[in-house]
Amino acid sequence: MAEYNTVERIIQNIGTQSPYAADLAQDIYEDLLKKDEDYIKKLWENNEMTFFLVRMVKNNINSVTSPFYRKYEMFRKKSDELKNEKEED
Repeated sequence: MAEYNTVERIIQNIGTQSPYAADLAQDIYEDLLKKDEDYIKKLWENNEMTFFLVRMVKNNINSVTSPFYRKYEMFRKKSDELKNEKEED
């Protein structure tokens, strides 16, 4: 999957404007490696892998409780807030 940039294409097709899109892709690949191998094989054999990846990407982008949000987006938003406060002073 990584060889064909599958997750990166899904992220691009969803249209996220996050400057951390490459980090999100790496997090998704890492999460896949942590999943049970039989579960991943089943998804692949049943042609459900793309749907599964799309859900993973959407959940990570849209959920404020996702690891991606906590790791990258929350930091970016707080940094932007501090930057804006500094500019107002």
